Amino acid sequence: MTTHAPGTVTATAAELEAARLVLARMGLSPADLLTAPRVRPPVPTFAEYVPLVSAAVTDGTRRVYGSYWNRVLDHWGHRRLDEPTPSQIKQLVEHVKATVVARRNARSGRGAGEHLIAALRCLYRHAEDDGLIDPADNPARHQFDFCPGDILIVDEAAMSGTHTLHDVVRYALRRGADVRLVGDDKQFGAVEAGGAIRLIAHDVGAVRFREVVRFTDPDQAAASLQIRASNPAGLDYYLDNNWVASGSRETMRDAAQRHWRADLDAGRQTLLIVPTNDDVVSLNTQARAQRLQRGDIGAAQAVTLHDGTAASVGDWIVTRHNNRQLSVFAGQDDPDDQFVVGL
Repeated sequence: MTTHAPGTVTATAAELEAARLVLARMGLSPADLLTAPRVRPPVPTFAEYVPLVSAAVTDGTRRVYGSYWNRVLDHWGHRRLDEPTPSQIKQLVEHVKATVVARRNARSGRGAGEHLIAALRCLYRHAEDDGLIDPADNPARHQFDFCPGDILIVDEAAMSGTHTLHDVVRYALRRGADVRLVGDDKQFGAVEAGGAIRLIAHDVGAVRFREVVRFTDPDQAAASLQIRASNPAGLDYYLDNNWVASGSRETMRDAAQRHWRADLDAGRQTLLIVPTNDDVVSLNTQARAQRLQRGDIGAAQAVTLHDGTAASVGDWIVTRHNNRQLSVFAGQDDPDDQFVVGL
């Protein structure tokens, strides 16, 4: 038998569940209500805190985010970290997008806006770690105002790290949005710890597309499905069409260079993929010499790169390391991984 003190009200199961949901959205647990509140240090201004974070991060992070932190200081240097609202952050993002220096593929300022948000998230992440603000009070976490009925589509989900994917999905679901993951469980996995899509496909089940639309040749489409399934029979199509050549490393490297030069003369850009860094340096040196001879690039003001090769205005650079915040402040950047050296 259960008794209640006079004047007390017993909550229903639905009311308790609603209370738990409210607490979860506030970043709290029921246990937090029973503990004494922490005494927080005073929240610093951006002018006080940005130099501390700048000194704590790596040189690479400082180079990428430094100019965006300067813009934050220009606008909010006197304000405390907890003062800007999500709406004000959006206003600053739009201002940066509107004032970005126009480049060939600056994507109408979207890249600058994304970098500003990333710079703010880095700043506020340190503020959380330093105990200056609660995650629930972090305005940089609330840049996507999902509503019930919204649908978030995550493309190339198989290449997303599991922890990142979890954070994105949880954020959307807590705000009532539906999430659809689109990806291929046979694809190369994420650079980070991954495997969530393979787990879902194998243990839970997923809707699969069966019709290949990338290739106009039905035989090539069938061959691609065989290769996807690790069936070596799919290679027959490429062998029969003489798309595979063989020879010694030196022979194949020289042949690749000749075909690259032919594509260059025909106005096509071709990417060469070779097995070793020594091969990369050799081919890059030959390719740059040919472009210098054609007058495509200038020899003046060349800089020496880490592998001993050189680069100057007009050179093409393809990055080989994963850095989502990589940005350029001179020259032109591609939305993927290609850069053109500029003044």
